Amino acid sequence: VKQCIGKYYSLTACDDIILPKKIENQINIFEKLDNKYAAIYSDAYIIDDNGNYSYGTHIAKKQINHPPSVNIYEELIKHDNFIPANSLLFKASSIKEIGFFDESLSYEDYDMLLRLSRKYKIHFSKDIDACYRKHQSNMTNELNKPIFIDTKIKILFKNLTLNNNTSKLNTLIKERIMEQCELLYLYKSDYAKTHLKNLKNKFNYGKLAYYSLAFGFSFKFYLLLIVFFKKDYSDNFRRISF
Repeated sequence: VKQCIGKYYSLTACDDIILPKKIENQINIFEKLDNKYAAIYSDAYIIDDNGNYSYGTHIAKKQINHPPSVNIYEELIKHDNFIPANSLLFKASSIKEIGFFDESLSYEDYDMLLRLSRKYKIHFSKDIDACYRKHQSNMTNELNKPIFIDTKIKILFKNLTLNNNTSKLNTLIKERIMEQCELLYLYKSDYAKTHLKNLKNKFNYGKLAYYSLAFGFSFKFYLLLIVFFKKDYSDNFRRISF
C-alpha cells in the first residue's frame, strides 16, 4: 500500500476471484459518494475448488441479512469481520492517513476495517463482483486457533482504549473480549491469563474468569461458578463483578 500511487486500492488472494467489472463498477460508485467515504464492499459468491457456484454468498452465510452501509463500526464489533476482503475497494489516501496495515498482527484486515470505519463511512454495494473460494486450506478455518484468537483480542483491546470507558459500545467490546478469553481458557492457552489480567486490571472486568484461571480451576468448574453467581446475583455477574 505504501507504494500505491493510484487513487484507489484493491486486493485479492491468489485463490479468490474478482469479476471483470468489479473495479470499474466500484469506482463509478465512489465518484458519486462524498469525501467521507473510505471504502466500498459487497457480498461475494462462494465457489469450490473447481470454481463451481454451489455454496451461496459469503455475507449471507454469516446470517447477516441486511449488510450495513455508511456507519458500520458497531456492526463489525458485533459480528466480527463479515466483509469478504476481495470485495473491497479502498481509497488509498484514507489508508495512508490512518497509518497503513498493522503488520504485527497475525491478520490485518479486521483491524484495518475497524480503524477505517471509526473515522470514515463505508459503502455497501448490492452488486456482487467477487468470488470467495471455499476449501480446506482457508485461513478462516483456522481462526479458532489460539494464535488467531490472541490477535482478535489484541484488535478489540485497541478499540476498547479508544472509546469512552462508560459507553455502551465499550461494554459490547468487553463482552466480545470475554468471549474470546473464554475460548482461550477452554483451550488451556497461555494467552488466556495475559488477556484476562489486562481486562481485570485496566478495565475492572472479567474478574471471575481471571481468578478462576489463577486458582487453577478447570473451565468446567468456571462454568459452574457462572451458573451459581448468575442465580444468586445477576445475569451480568461474571463479566462486571466478583
